Amino acid sequence: HIVGMRVNWLPKSENVLSLSQDLCLALDTFVFVDDNPAECAEVQGACPGVAVLHLPADWDRIPAFLESAWCFDFPLAAGSGGSAASGGSGRAVAPATREDATRSELYRALLV
Repeated sequence: HIVGMRVNWLPKSENVLSLSQDLCLALDTFVFVDDNPAECAEVQGACPGVAVLHLPADWDRIPAFLESAWCFDFPLAAGSGGSAASGGSGRAVAPATREDATRSELYRALLV
């Protein structure tokens, strides 16, 4: 879920840290995606635990790149035998729960 954003001229790492504090989420729950290698290095150096993805320069390769990114995978439930819904992508998709919806609403409220 995308529940917050920062649009300003501050360093990207400061914005990630600010979102982490505002949403009360650990840095290891964040994924930072950018096409600029300098921005990726800055966040990687200042925000340990954040998954940093440097997008390929070729826009046509971006969908496959994001599809293959491990940080968007969900583990299969124990005993599922690999039968979790895959959404057509071949990767397990965790079903949304009422708790997920409630948490998303809480995060949105914190951004107001």
